[in-house]
Amino acid sequence: MAAVASREVTTKVINGISFGFYSDEEIRKISVKRITSPIIFDNLKNAVPDGLYDGALGPIDQHSLCSTCKLNHFQCPGHFGHIELAVPVYNPLVFNSLYKLLRCVCLHCFKLRMDSKQTQLYSDKLALLYAGQLVEGLNQSL
Repeated sequence: MAAVASREVTTKVINGISFGFYSDEEIRKISVKRITSPIIFDNLKNAVPDGLYDGALGPIDQHSLCSTCKLNHFQCPGHFGHIELAVPVYNPLVFNSLYKLLRCVCLHCFKLRMDSKQTQLYSDKLALLYAGQLVEGLNQSL
């Protein structure tokens, strides 16, 4: 195995990372098709327009082209569509976390449900972490 020359090695430092969910406006902006038909295929097994297998979302077999980017099954990355819902729904991917969070918050005053001593311990630990005293902050027991 040949050694890689140091000038060929690329190094980067990750300063941060975050995850989130698209807003309603962002979803509509990146969507290429609004899904309105509850029917997926017609009687001849063809994809129904405005259904989940609409050609604008990408080719559904090896022989068709995407109607959005005109690429084939292997080249098209697929495209986002969206469904307008009549009422808001909880995202099932975050339901457990949301449930735990709601159980920890008072729904009257919206403060965390913990005594003042516990709150102060968390506050002190966060202050140490924000001040850059990582070892002390991580070693402080709650």
